[in-house]
Amino acid sequence: MNPEPFLLKKSGQLFFNTSPLDLKKLMGDQDNIGESIRAYMQGFSPAVRDIFERFDFHTQIDRLAKAGLLYLVTEKFAGIDLHPDAVSNSQMGLIFEELIREFA
Repeated sequence: MNPEPFLLKKSGQLFFNTSPLDLKKLMGDQDNIGESIRAYMQGFSPAVRDIFERFDFHTQIDRLAKAGLLYLVTEKFAGIDLHPDAVSNSQMGLIFEELIREFA
């Protein structure tokens, strides 16, 4: 049985994450931040993992880690409230478009 429809319904969103991690929890292990981010990303629903893949997030993780910036960048993102109650879908779309423009 495919659990995806149940997980989507439970999340109340168009995506889900089954990882026990979140961005704040990632901050607890600076030495393994790259591995932890990858584990967190793997917990997302297939459509979100596809986005990560298309934007080559794994390469970006490696680049940031090599430059000694991965923990700092993750820490900044962990401090931003992106919960759907705080950021509407349309606002998130605008943020996403701006990130694409900035880093494409």
